Amino acid sequence: MPFRARLFPWLIAFTLLMSLLDFYRGWRVLFFFLLGAWVLENWWVRQLRRGLRLHRETRFTWAQVGDSIEERFTLENRASAPALWVEVRDQSTFLHAPQSRVTGVSSKSRARWTQRYTCTRRGLFTLGPTRVTTAGPLGLLPLTLTFPEYRALLVTPPVVPLPPIEIAAGGRAGAGRARLSALEPTVSAAGVRPYTPGESMRYVHWPTTARRGTLHVRRFENAPSSDWWLLLDLDSHAHFGSGEASTLEHAITLTASLAARGLAEGHAVGLSARGRSLIWLSPAGSATQRQRILHHLALAEAGESPLEEMLTRLRDALPADTSLVVITANAGAAWLPALPPLLERGLRPTVLLIDGRDFGSRENPAALFHALTGMGVRVHLIPRNLLERPEAAPGRAGHWKWKTTPLGRAIPDMPEDIRWREAG
Repeated sequence: MPFRARLFPWLIAFTLLMSLLDFYRGWRVLFFFLLGAWVLENWWVRQLRRGLRLHRETRFTWAQVGDSIEERFTLENRASAPALWVEVRDQSTFLHAPQSRVTGVSSKSRARWTQRYTCTRRGLFTLGPTRVTTAGPLGLLPLTLTFPEYRALLVTPPVVPLPPIEIAAGGRAGAGRARLSALEPTVSAAGVRPYTPGESMRYVHWPTTARRGTLHVRRFENAPSSDWWLLLDLDSHAHFGSGEASTLEHAITLTASLAARGLAEGHAVGLSARGRSLIWLSPAGSATQRQRILHHLALAEAGESPLEEMLTRLRDALPADTSLVVITANAGAAWLPALPPLLERGLRPTVLLIDGRDFGSRENPAALFHALTGMGVRVHLIPRNLLERPEAAPGRAGHWKWKTTPLGRAIPDMPEDIRWREAG
């Protein structure tokens, strides 16, 4: 209670005492005026306490980074007294800092407004609770009402278009449909092509070579489309930068984008990671697998599990025909000894190495790159600007308005016929 509210009863008592001791008429007038104001203020505040209600409604319970979401506020006054001014303070964890709005609402009426936000961070947030502050006409008795209702909002990482990134295909030789860039030829020839230095001479097609005068080799059918198992390195010691400008966030965005691409190409995609908690999703190609992966990535946090430990655990857990994709920013060599046992089992790792130099690391990934290449492991160095293009965050620029469909796709414009959902 503010000082003036505590002082006011004493002023009333003082004027009452003076009106009894002094027969000056002005004391009585002042006493009744102050008493009436105090009674009116109390009645007004009691009316607002019983009559003010705040409702918050949203259209969606999840979105992707870069999407815009819209929330509708309805401030209802069922009291007989008007709320001359009302401060609505939003205490959502979704916001970087609490926001407030000052408005007024007449008696037996309502005020409504909408608020639009752009999702800039992944994670699980709340829309709400809300605190409402008002007072009577004299401002003597401030009234604060807390509305604890909230709605959870899950913001998943963005899914960005990726340039061609070749993933080493899994599968055994001899079972397959034609695909480009085969790592292991099958027993079924699909044609001939010019010889490339370094290839085995046993694949030379001698009749074509004799006819054309240059070496030609048989082009074989590749292995079938294999399962993709994405291994995301969440070891806190392997990442650099902070917030959105970190290798951790870029690795998560890359994993989400690669999972979406693999599912779109018909692969069954699985995910494994260990940060503060273990993520283990077996490969699946269903329509809900994309959402499972995105939801787990939205909540992923860095931990203390080294990459070599995760590779060792996967050694006996994955079938030999799996395409293992390792997403990491660890340019050290400590995890390399964990790869040969995987290669011996027939697994085909592909390493997506995020260049930590773009985020403040001084470690040059060249040595690791050459070591992986020498082991026969396909490796791609991922620069920072690959995942910071405008399409990585639709709507962040502010001139697009987006919504998220039930299948997880962000599309422009938000039709009005989508039902609002009230927090509860």
